[in-house]
Amino acid sequence: MFSCFWDFYADNRMALQAGGRGYTGVASEGELALAIINPASMANIAGWQAFAGYAYKSNLPWLRDYIGGMELKALHPCGVLSMGRSLNDKIQIGCFVYDAKSYVFDAGPFAYLDEYGNIIGTYSPKESIRKTTVYLPASIRFNDRIQLGFGLEGNRCHRKKNIGFYEAAADFWEILPRAGAVYRANRAISLGLAYRQGIDHSVTETGIFTDGGGVIPFSDTLWPSSYTDDYDMKWTFRHHEPSTIRFGVEYRPAGSPCSFLADFEHSFVPDIISSLKDRNDLHLGFEYRKGDTDYRAGFFTVRDYRVRSQYLNPGDNSQYFLTGGLTRYFGPWGATLSLMDSHLLTPGEWKTTVANGGISYLF
Repeated sequence: MFSCFWDFYADNRMALQAGGRGYTGVASEGELALAIINPASMANIAGWQAFAGYAYKSNLPWLRDYIGGMELKALHPCGVLSMGRSLNDKIQIGCFVYDAKSYVFDAGPFAYLDEYGNIIGTYSPKESIRKTTVYLPASIRFNDRIQLGFGLEGNRCHRKKNIGFYEAAADFWEILPRAGAVYRANRAISLGLAYRQGIDHSVTETGIFTDGGGVIPFSDTLWPSSYTDDYDMKWTFRHHEPSTIRFGVEYRPAGSPCSFLADFEHSFVPDIISSLKDRNDLHLGFEYRKGDTDYRAGFFTVRDYRVRSQYLNPGDNSQYFLTGGLTRYFGPWGATLSLMDSHLLTPGEWKTTVANGGISYLF
């Protein structure tokens, strides 16, 4: 299930400082972790900075009206490690390793039956997906108003599934470019733009198929289907990663410790996926500094991007998140906590809580 359909749950949102303020920051110039949103936002590193964080995601019941035990679950570990350095007063570079997307699809317990209907065994079909990203961003201060950013991300995508009689794994890499810019219109207002290229390619899976007590190894490429004999099954699927573009503004009133942020993100779902449509999501954030602490609050949407006509009784499963968080500074150290939750405002069935925390260090 390497499909962007599952992004409503799979996305881990590992820019931890942004998490508390509605996952905004495309127009910000801040700490290292904001480069996950916009490479040009990596602008306030003095010397070296290191950052480490971890995320927790709640389980999401899935199609319980049809099969009672199915759930989407968090796949642990789920974290981020990063380091950045200021080369001079114009150029800053970074390196990230983080779990951009991950989940476990747990279909619950099933039973093996004999010809008389007696239970002779049980199994729990599961499938796990993890996309681990190695990300190399760089930002350049072009002049007093313009900050440019570029990045290259390498994604290691891994899928493992076990459906009782079939165990398989797929493992592959993809390379995607990123770019962004921050424009300081004046002392109070900054504008931001970030772009991330998508990808479309086929995937090969290798596994073993067990039948009648025998184990038959095979390698199969998925979609369209073809069968060379009873066991050598070949399926085909394609992996699609949408391109995304994000616009944003940050307003900092003169002499005020407050910042107000708003981002709009558009994702270009490939035309080949007829069951999904382009996504449009709004992010709003607020940040207030008092002493050595930044307090944050915000809101963002994960709109239902299914084409309704392609689904039976689809309903509306858009999610509306409220967020909060803070960063407390202790000299060169910083401790960040954030919470993103869609239970309070979401009328549909898809509801998620994401809590994360991290530590940064300047040296």
